[in-house]
Amino acid sequence: MEQMKNAVKSKWTDVNDKQDQYKHPRLRKHVADSCGYFYWLIDKNFSIDDHIQIYDCKPPKNQNQLDDLCSQISSQPLPKNQSPWLILLFPLDESFGNNEPRYVVFFRFHHCLGDGYNLNRMISNCFLDEKYLNFLKAKSEKKISITTLLTTFFYYPKFLVDCCLSKDNNILHGPPQTGKRFLQQVSLYSLPRVKKIAKATGATINDVMVSCIAGALKKYFSKNNAPPLKDVHCYVPVLLQSASEEAGFKNNTSMSLLPLALSDATGLGRLKSTQKATSLGFIVSSFIGKMQLTVSADEAIMEKKDVDTIVMTFFEEFEELENSITI
Repeated sequence: MEQMKNAVKSKWTDVNDKQDQYKHPRLRKHVADSCGYFYWLIDKNFSIDDHIQIYDCKPPKNQNQLDDLCSQISSQPLPKNQSPWLILLFPLDESFGNNEPRYVVFFRFHHCLGDGYNLNRMISNCFLDEKYLNFLKAKSEKKISITTLLTTFFYYPKFLVDCCLSKDNNILHGPPQTGKRFLQQVSLYSLPRVKKIAKATGATINDVMVSCIAGALKKYFSKNNAPPLKDVHCYVPVLLQSASEEAGFKNNTSMSLLPLALSDATGLGRLKSTQKATSLGFIVSSFIGKMQLTVSADEAIMEKKDVDTIVMTFFEEFEELENSITI
């Protein structure tokens, strides 16, 4: 625990910039609001002990118990009057870790502190050994052409209209969110298996994973006898900074509107449509050669068993897609 605190202080909270000011000041500030405006106030009583803690809980014995505990932690509001971030440490039961002592480090950051890309880079740089820091290399930046600027100028109004008219009407848009969420993370397939499908179909890895999510949602709608009348739209974050730009506690993203091809009948058809082309969230990541999927859903729109259904049908969708290709 002390090693973690020292690492955070030496790389995050106590680092100064060239002007001898805190390099990441928001880690020492809390959010306040007045007259309809939000602003940052310095936390005069800042203590690293308030942000890095042992979480008092019964050690989970299996993956289901771990998912339930993560859901419980995620549903708790972040403490007020201090910077909105926490690092919690708790043990796993020895039976879960093959009779070896294992611990979970649970990171919680409010989005006002940073986007997913920057937070991931900052956490990795702080806690991972250098041999595991395998980030994408920076590519040479291309100048924006006049054609691209003109195309953007003429198509941007159309994009705004599409966003306004693409309101979905399905069971994912139900009552107001409760704040209580169900989290479930599963290790999926090895990266070479996903790349094999991508290569055979001319798709990207992202296309393959998104089309499988569309297939899982299609089967979820069908199970609940509530098929959507058209494709479901999702927002995909798009990073605006270059790979050469230094990571930090900041937001530097935009959004892209993406239709999930639920109307196609087959997995291969959904993948082809995905290539052309809320209260429920999906995070797809890769770590040490394994693809991972995290599903986050508010209890107002679905129960825990429904999250399980989506995860299981994701596997079915991937295997259908894998069986559809010929190398």
